Amino acid sequence: MIAAATTPGQARRDAQAILDGEAFQTKTGSRPLRGVLEWIGDGLAPIGRAITRTWNATLGQLPPMAMWVVVIAIIAGAIFLIARNAQSRAAARSLSNTNYTPDDRFDTLTATDLESEAASAEQHGDLALALRLRFRAGLLRLEYDAHAIVNRPGLTTREVRSTLQLEQFNSLANTFEGVTYGNQVADHDDTAESRTQWPSVIREASRG
Repeated sequence: MIAAATTPGQARRDAQAILDGEAFQTKTGSRPLRGVLEWIGDGLAPIGRAITRTWNATLGQLPPMAMWVVVIAIIAGAIFLIARNAQSRAAARSLSNTNYTPDDRFDTLTATDLESEAASAEQHGDLALALRLRFRAGLLRLEYDAHAIVNRPGLTTREVRSTLQLEQFNSLANTFEGVTYGNQVADHDDTAESRTQWPSVIREASRG
């Protein structure tokens, strides 16, 4: 059963009862919060009436069993949305901390194949894809050509930075992360830098 809506007068009487309590009395009998509580009571009364009207116009007309079914469905829906949102945020944080991109169709390609796909993507104007593919190819070459890293799942650019200690790689990684995970728009200067600097990074890593 839904309680009757709170009226301004009732809200003020409730506030008055609170003020008359011992916790709100001072030695002089003053009530410093009286005006504030009266204002809160007047403000909450319209909200209570609105909620009551809405309930009575909708769920209040349903049989008790049907009402509880609707209430449970609303709660379950809210929990689902909260859980999905949390899962999406966790997935985004995990993705932003790795060197892997959503381009799963390229997972089995060799470094040479990836570089060829990158050149094709650049010719077709997909500069962001070209950057991602060259970065992936570069990681493979760091592992198999330079023997500088182990390109395992979960490897982060931070770990590669720490291992290589190369400014050229840091520059390539900054651009890759900005385009892949941030709001940076890839341009032709970025792809040109990727083409020319990755071979140098591989050579320097081989010497290390």
